[in-house]
This record gives sequence, C-alpha cells and structure tokens, in this order.
Amino acid sequence: MLIPQPQISANLIVCEAVVPGKNGLLSAINILNVLHVQPWVRSANFKVVTVVNGYPGDPYEHIFNIQLFGANDALAASSMPHKVVLANHLNPFGPRTFLITTDFTLDVKGLGDLGTYIIAAYLDQNLVGRSHITLQRVVPR
Repeated sequence: MLIPQPQISANLIVCEAVVPGKNGLLSAINILNVLHVQPWVRSANFKVVTVVNGYPGDPYEHIFNIQLFGANDALAASSMPHKVVLANHLNPFGPRTFLITTDFTLDVKGLGDLGTYIIAAYLDQNLVGRSHITLQRVVPR
C-alpha cells in the first residue's frame, strides 16, 4: 500500500518585531491580529514570520513568496520571490522546514478606513498557509 505524501503547509505569525537569538532561533515580539494606526502616520509596519513544513526526501529548490490582499481580493503588497530549499539539519531523513521573515510597510495615508488584509504564503505558486491582520485607524479624542 502506498502512503500518500503529506502536504506542504506553512504557519504564519504576524508581529511588530523579530529578534534573532544567539542559537539561531527567532523571537516574535508583539504578535498582532490588529494594528492600530495613528491618524498622522503615513505607513504601517509589521513582519510576518513563516515556517514552511515539508516532508522527508524533498531536496528540490522551491520558489516562496508572500502576498497581502485587501478588499475585493485586491493585491496590496507582495514579497519578492525567494528560492528556498527545505532542510532538516538534525535528521536528513526527517521532515524538512524553512523559516523566513518578511517585512511589510504599507502606505496607509490614502487607504481610507483600512480594514482586514489576508496574508497568503505560496510555495511554487501553491497556497500553503494564510493568516490575516486588521489595520484600524485610531480615532482622535
């Protein structure tokens, strides 16, 4: 009986900052669902930490990118495509992973009410994970 290959999937963490550790691990600082934007601010900044989970035996090069979609599924921003190889440094026969941080800076001055944006991760043009962030203007009192 053939065992089907597991799907490649990704976990996305949206945060304000990422701090690299001495041991090569990353710390996501201030994990976000909503980013409050002051009225005088011209841009909204946030980061997306993506962990791509693959399967054993995948030595191939892949193309990875992240896209941000706004209202009516309009493309609001996109990362540059990255060539990646999933790896497992502890067990070459075990599941493979890839970790990447993507910085987003959105010009929010002309965006009006802002709203919720879908963040989509693609590997070889296939959707492997998604998350969202809501940009909300702070109303002056």
